[in-house]
Amino acid sequence: MSTPRNTARATAGGPSSRGTSTAGRTARLIGRRLLGLVVSLLVASIIIFALLWALAAYMRSVIVARMERGYLTTQHLTEK
Repeated sequence: MSTPRNTARATAGGPSSRGTSTAGRTARLIGRRLLGLVVSLLVASIIIFALLWALAAYMRSVIVARMERGYLTTQHLTEK
């Protein structure tokens, strides 16, 4: 026969069978949510940075192409 396990249940307001209080579980839950929020904001900021970087690279390529063809409006102001 196997050895019996501890089957004691936590009482209302008392410690659970793992030895953590309700306040400890609440603090851990708040900590996990706060960590999740921070990680989500960091990932979102990296994605936004990458999108803005790609937009700047695209706009630069368009401006360079227009400069080579002479299509910029301020390119011919000094010519008379």
